[in-house]
Amino acid sequence: MRFILFTALIFFFTDFAIISPVSNDIEAEILIRNIKSPKGVFVISLYDDAKAFPKVGKELLTEKIPVNDTLPHTVRIKVPKEGWYAIALFQDEDQSGKIKQDKVGIPQEPYAFSNNIHPRVEAPTFSACRFYVRKDDKGVMEIRLIQPAFHGKL
Repeated sequence: MRFILFTALIFFFTDFAIISPVSNDIEAEILIRNIKSPKGVFVISLYDDAKAFPKVGKELLTEKIPVNDTLPHTVRIKVPKEGWYAIALFQDEDQSGKIKQDKVGIPQEPYAFSNNIHPRVEAPTFSACRFYVRKDDKGVMEIRLIQPAFHGKL
């Protein structure tokens, strides 16, 4: 009788472990607001290194999210571990793979940085944009897109 009970308990706990595995995924959840155009994709670059931020090709990872409408978009990005991160993103309306800029280097497509840093003359620093991601953090980072001044219209 004990053997049958013991065997049944082993099968119960084994099946339970298979059905609900423990997740070690850590996610940063962001809410993108101030979307004026339902075109293109959001290109979200995540950085964990101050020397790399916000250089193209030096990001930890990049996510591309389709823009379906002008409603706020919630995006979850899996990060490898708890720690400090910074985000640089833009809305690639023409889907060229890079942000459209004028001759001086001023963005012509919507863009944003974590902590809603609005750069004046040069790109912001990692320390200004950084935020901490914890495993069990349920907080949402809200990021508002900065719309280009003329947005291609005179």
